[in-house]
Amino acid sequence: MPIKVILFNDSKLKNIKKEQFFYGYPEYGTTFINPNFAEYAKSCGGEGYRVERPEDLDKAVEEAFTSDKPAIVDIIVDPEAFASIIKKAT
Repeated sequence: MPIKVILFNDSKLKNIKKEQFFYGYPEYGTTFINPNFAEYAKSCGGEGYRVERPEDLDKAVEEAFTSDKPAIVDIIVDPEAFASIIKKAT
C-alpha cells in the first residue's frame, strides 16, 4: 500500500518535555536517539526522504506523494522550539 508518513523528528518526547517545563520541573527522560527513518524506509523497500533544511521540504513531500511506494518524510525539527499554546474558546 502506498501509505505516506510525515514525521516531525525532534528526538524528544516533546509533549512530556512541555509539561515538565510548564509545571516548573527540570527536563528528565525526554531525549532519545532516533534512527534515520528515511534510510529505514528504503531498507524496507519503500521511499525515504530526510529533510534537514526547510528549503528541501517541498521537493521531498512532492516526491513522496508522487511515488507509488510507501514513503516516509523524516523532517528534522528544532528540539528546543515550542509551538504556541492554543487556548480553547469557553
